[in-house]
Amino acid sequence: MKNFKKYALPIIYFALGILITSLVLGNGNKDNGNQHEDSHSSEWTCSMHPQIRQETEGDCPICGMDLIPALNSNDSSTGTFKMSEHAMELAGVQTTPITKGNVQKKIRLQGEIVPNAELVNTQAAYFAGRIEELVVYSEGEKVVKEQVLARIYSPELILTQQELLSAYSQREDNPVLYTSARKKLSLLNVHEEQIDNIIDTQTPLQSFEIRSMFDGYITGLHANQGDYVKYGQPLYDITDQSQLWVEFDAYEPDLPFIKLNQKLSFSIPAYLGKKFKAKIVWISPQVDPMKHTVTIRAEVSNQNNTLKPNMLAEGTLLGSIPGNRKALIIPKSAVLWTGDTSVAYVKTNDAEETEFEIREITLGETLDNFYILKKGIEEGEEVVTAGTFAVDASAQLMNKQSMMNPKHKEPSNNLSLQLSKFNRETLNKVLQKYFQLTTNLVHANPKLSQKSAEAMQKHISQLSDTGFYGDALEDWKTRKLILTKYLSQLVESQSIETQRQAFKPLSVQVIELAKMYKLNNKPMFVQFCPMADNDKGAQWLSNTKEILNPYFGDLMLECGETKEILGE
Repeated sequence: MKNFKKYALPIIYFALGILITSLVLGNGNKDNGNQHEDSHSSEWTCSMHPQIRQETEGDCPICGMDLIPALNSNDSSTGTFKMSEHAMELAGVQTTPITKGNVQKKIRLQGEIVPNAELVNTQAAYFAGRIEELVVYSEGEKVVKEQVLARIYSPELILTQQELLSAYSQREDNPVLYTSARKKLSLLNVHEEQIDNIIDTQTPLQSFEIRSMFDGYITGLHANQGDYVKYGQPLYDITDQSQLWVEFDAYEPDLPFIKLNQKLSFSIPAYLGKKFKAKIVWISPQVDPMKHTVTIRAEVSNQNNTLKPNMLAEGTLLGSIPGNRKALIIPKSAVLWTGDTSVAYVKTNDAEETEFEIREITLGETLDNFYILKKGIEEGEEVVTAGTFAVDASAQLMNKQSMMNPKHKEPSNNLSLQLSKFNRETLNKVLQKYFQLTTNLVHANPKLSQKSAEAMQKHISQLSDTGFYGDALEDWKTRKLILTKYLSQLVESQSIETQRQAFKPLSVQVIELAKMYKLNNKPMFVQFCPMADNDKGAQWLSNTKEILNPYFGDLMLECGETKEILGE
């Protein structure tokens, strides 16, 4: 049932594509029945995998669905084809011109209220002694400056008081000694009124009051009644909550839109519908290795003590990229993903039968419902934003270049002769461990996947830079950094989902290495699953023609297709 739901939408689009394509390719000749029959080829194809072409009926070797008749189309090498107004209306095709827009993004953040660390104060003991009474004895109590917190019996202070009384009796003969004795008690945080009381009564106090030096809430209690404390020992943590921090987790793609001193708003579950304002005062310089998020800290005023530390908060900010407020933008609905690249369908004329062309495009940052468009389409050109999959289905069934049938690209350089024998043998060892890693991901075994990745790391570390000649060395330095990054993620993670995410970019590099250096002495198969990576698609290299999907394992073991055969 789960697989049916995954395939249901593409099946509907392909069925619609068949109907539309029949309208597009129908020759309208009612007098010659033979010509009508010739509009269909003798080939059979799969609505899910149009690259499958067979001369007889049967089942799709990839997904097992019934094959359907393939429609003939001339010049399959081009990415352009025409659609009538009726076909476009049936498919619900709509186009939108590419324009420049405000590069702003509404970012939602999850976080919590935390104390402002700059306003957390420590109330310490200014003299040694025994705590006779804790006046404030529990966390969470609110205190004000000069409030009595505790009373301490201190032999040291009794002796100092006696020195004061002795100096007081000699104050006329030695005023400096008297002044010094008062100052000594004052430095021990004995208040002037207490000193005056000692002199008036001519009796040393047996216990002394510890008075708060700060306003705030008791957030830490470090002593109990009856404890002996030393000079400087912390007794209380007192936190001023008139200003608090809100710490949010920001995802990496959102970081270009987040800046210091930026204003944001947030809400908390306790006060639904109420918005609080805050300002970003700190952005962590490091990425959390587990969550892959960056901590964003904002400062918020809390004069009415409405907010409490550890409350959950949901923040919203409107971010923009400095110096790039206006840029070309393309709706997300116009973009189709083919592995690591993206494409869109562009309207190329305004004739009775509209012509569409598939374009490979380069995207920038993600906005709310748009992407920043870096390359591939010019301002003013129209792209398909509704009915995109139906248009693509029509292109596939006409054997045109499409999302599932992209234009083939050869590797940019053939570096097979620029490699030493030792490095070639070592790269082949890396490749064999990669095949083991693929198998372990197919069986969803994260521990064995870690071991395979470790073995790949070991062989890569043995490669000699002097064994790469000419341009091959610079190419290898770049690839080594990428391989090391994603192998480290595989080794450090015990989650099969995280390992599979790292496997996708790792596979891209392994496939390119296999092509450029003509590795292995047996055929290898570049295979592709359109459902992987949230339907963006992902490829891998296999040493067997059989489809064993490392991105889904048993959930969709045979989902995929062979896109290219190496070493034939």
